Amino acid sequence: PGTHFSVDLFLYARCAVVARGRTTFERVLATPASMPKNEFFEGLLYLAEEAYREKVGRDPLFVTAHSYETFSNLVGWDSKHA
Repeated sequence: PGTHFSVDLFLYARCAVVARGRTTFERVLATPASMPKNEFFEGLLYLAEEAYREKVGRDPLFVTAHSYETFSNLVGWDSKHA
């Protein structure tokens, strides 16, 4: 209460962890307190689409089965299922 939690910034921070590689990802997964502070990489969300567009010369014609938006996977975010 009284503080703002930006789900977008949390998503971009998680992207930064993924971009740092497996070692960082696994360390943060095992020890959440090791999550890097003030690091964001929103561009990772668009990388596959941009690579496809560059390679094929047109927009992708697919829709993913899952959203990358924070909390869109209710079962995955439910601590009872973790």
